[in-house]
Amino acid sequence: MSISKSFFLLVFSFLFLSCATYRSEVRPGLEMASNSQWDGAIDHFKKLSDNEKSKDRLAYLLELATVLQASGRYRESSEVFKKANQLSEELDYLSLSKVGLATLGGEEMVQYKGESFEKIMINAMNALNFLSLGEKDSAFVEIRKIDEKVVRFRRENREDYELNFFGLYLSGLLYESIQSWDDAYISYERAYLVYPQSYFLPYDLTRVATKAKRELTLSKLGLKKTESQDLYSNPLCKKIKCGEFVFIFLQGLGAQKIPDPLQPRYPLLVESKNLIQSIQIQFNEDLKRSTQKKKLVTHSLYNVSEAAIHTLNADRASLIARRFGSFVAKEVVAEQIRQKDEALGLISLLIMHLSDRADLRQWSFLPHSVQMIRYQLPPGEWVFQPTGLDSSGNQVKNYEPLKLKIYPGQMSFKVLRDFNQ
Repeated sequence: MSISKSFFLLVFSFLFLSCATYRSEVRPGLEMASNSQWDGAIDHFKKLSDNEKSKDRLAYLLELATVLQASGRYRESSEVFKKANQLSEELDYLSLSKVGLATLGGEEMVQYKGESFEKIMINAMNALNFLSLGEKDSAFVEIRKIDEKVVRFRRENREDYELNFFGLYLSGLLYESIQSWDDAYISYERAYLVYPQSYFLPYDLTRVATKAKRELTLSKLGLKKTESQDLYSNPLCKKIKCGEFVFIFLQGLGAQKIPDPLQPRYPLLVESKNLIQSIQIQFNEDLKRSTQKKKLVTHSLYNVSEAAIHTLNADRASLIARRFGSFVAKEVVAEQIRQKDEALGLISLLIMHLSDRADLRQWSFLPHSVQMIRYQLPPGEWVFQPTGLDSSGNQVKNYEPLKLKIYPGQMSFKVLRDFNQ
């Protein structure tokens, strides 16, 4: 075999077989984060994301930003989310050379651009950082970026479930927090049209519709005014101007990609096993220092895993078409080599097909679901005790008490994340 042929084979082998998979690279960081070993997980993903030439850099940045957020380092998390957002916008334009690599190799050879719903989640998660920091104006900036992306995705005829209900709901929540009732209603209505099964939205729409004077619009959605408008009310607040406590729980790990057992070249999303299914909040509620306790439990606001699975399934036909074209291209290239060297042609074909494996890259740290509690509280300093509940409602984990200051007529936010594997 000539030196040039040996070199060609060596390059092919290096490109397609020797590189580590994304899952193997992130696994140590996933394990450390699941055990709340924050410093180790942050260092792991920081090293991976510092490589600006990595084709997986966007995914690494998203993992790093999420771990920083879970550890309470909201400012640092925000900066990393901003980098990820900028990179995701840049990666919407692929070079033909990288597309060619994917054709002769696999989808993993192309820069990871992120799914459309992941791109919106970047801004939604960053908005949570700013809410945790008490910076509502900055949170609004992230919401406006979501609106811009939604407009663009609609022009591209993307499915509604990819437009991310969570971002739309946050928009309504923020508008409601500044008593911009009409804007709040519009945002909630858009969210309802995307994800009508949300537990909270019927209550939010019926409540805000009255203040926005949109009862007629409400009736077109098939919703009516009910006593459920008082879902978040507190009897203590009938004579006192209260504020509102908004607790957001990012539950568990979402569905994770594996090779489809029936078609190993294609990815399949499987649900993660999450121990903690909801959070119970307990606090002392009586202003007169009685021993009465009030317990609240989170309800699901948005199922992130469901959106991920829908997105992957919708892209299945397109992926099959791309991989079929890749199969044909490999056969053509191998035949051209085979005409000059039979053995090299066969080996090249084998290498190219072995490289065509399922692309398992994803934002691994997205939660399984977003859950929430909203409740009125009198102004003052409050201490909350969060407790993790399993699927049977059993208490399985106690968290550190959370402190929060409630101001009259304002919303105060608290975010909790647990990977609970």
